[in-house]
Amino acid sequence: MNLRREREAESRRARRRAEAAALLQVALVQSSTDATIAKTVDGVITNWNSAAALLFGWTLEEVVGRHISFIVPADFADEHAAIKDRLANGERVAALETVRLRKDGTQVEVSLAVSPLQDSDGRLRAAGARAHLRAG
Repeated sequence: MNLRREREAESRRARRRAEAAALLQVALVQSSTDATIAKTVDGVITNWNSAAALLFGWTLEEVVGRHISFIVPADFADEHAAIKDRLANGERVAALETVRLRKDGTQVEVSLAVSPLQDSDGRLRAAGARAHLRAG
């Protein structure tokens, strides 16, 4: 009986440690000065931090569930397709100088990095993107 209680107590402690680690990760993303966007394999936005809201003008509530293409200018559709292809091949896109759209319709020059997020079997499950204003 004592062994069972000890295992249950250890299980609760492990769960609390995992929850604390998850909360810390969320806090790190939310406090970043880089716009951080999480999206499904199909390009549907699942998360958008406060820096993304400041950079692009849309709130989290306005973008979750929308396809990422709404911030891609029509002139950059081919570039967006190439990024999607690279992600599908497990490749990371680092420091791409590009243009995206703000809510007010203006274009903003950004430095963009996009990474594939894979499961333990190496299957593509999602993608994460970071963007910040392009220097000078």
